[in-house]
Amino acid sequence: MPFAVAPALLFGLGARIFLDKIKSSDGSFLKDFILIGVWQGVALHYAARASGISGLGIFVAFAISVKVFIEFNLAPDVIRVVTTFIGVALGLVGTEGLSQQFDSPHIASPERKRRKTVAPKPPPRQQERRHQKIIPFHSSTEGASVVTSGFSEHTLATNSFHLSDITSVNSTSERPSGSSLLTPTEREVHILRTRAALADSERRRLKEERKWAISAGNMARASQLKWEVKRFTALMETFNREADSRSAETSSPSSSSKHSRASPRVSAQKPITSAMKDRSRKDATPHGQTTQPLRRVSYSKQPGYRGANG
Repeated sequence: MPFAVAPALLFGLGARIFLDKIKSSDGSFLKDFILIGVWQGVALHYAARASGISGLGIFVAFAISVKVFIEFNLAPDVIRVVTTFIGVALGLVGTEGLSQQFDSPHIASPERKRRKTVAPKPPPRQQERRHQKIIPFHSSTEGASVVTSGFSEHTLATNSFHLSDITSVNSTSERPSGSSLLTPTEREVHILRTRAALADSERRRLKEERKWAISAGNMARASQLKWEVKRFTALMETFNREADSRSAETSSPSSSSKHSRASPRVSAQKPITSAMKDRSRKDATPHGQTTQPLRRVSYSKQPGYRGANG
């Protein structure tokens, strides 16, 4: 607790000078001149430092100089003048030293100062974590824990940032293991599925934050988060719908091409079967013999030929 030194010294020294004037009837002594000078020095210090009034210290110094000049003119005593100025100097120096010891609210010892300088300060991340709350949940793509500050007001800039992150996902953002084997259409479907998953995770996070806002009684924030949930839900449905349509487009031409490829194979099987039949006939004949066509024997009438009847 700060203690005002100058007013106490003024009151105490003034009372001592007043009592000395009453008790002593022999006149002034050297110690009286020094005591009066000390009182004047304390008054000058209080006027210059503690009062806070600009120009008051100059006025008090001028008044002390005029008093000493008048006293010297009335009774030219050099010792009195010198002792008075010595007392003023002692009053200034003593009051300054005492005010530094008692007027300051708290003066730490050198050991405490060293401890304060050596003691490590906690990192700012730990201070931020004290004011944050962890809300764990599992999204549709991967388990994650989203750190949200307790009921903090998010601006529209942050929401647009999340939206730009979702819409800026390309084929190089998240690639499956066999991405090199995918066709351009399949890659586009994969990108749409990834965007839909990100929109779904953001929708879940906003729903959790809306629950916290409702429990805290912040209905304005809850209504804003409700609108954000609807927006990300529509975004997720849009991406899923586009992915389904693209996958359906890719599956329908592939099925028609399969049917068209199967028809020439059926027609090509006919000459193959006929060739196999010819080969089986050749294998059925004995080795070293060839099949010759049968000739029709015609019994024509020749000279000298007789029938069985004669």
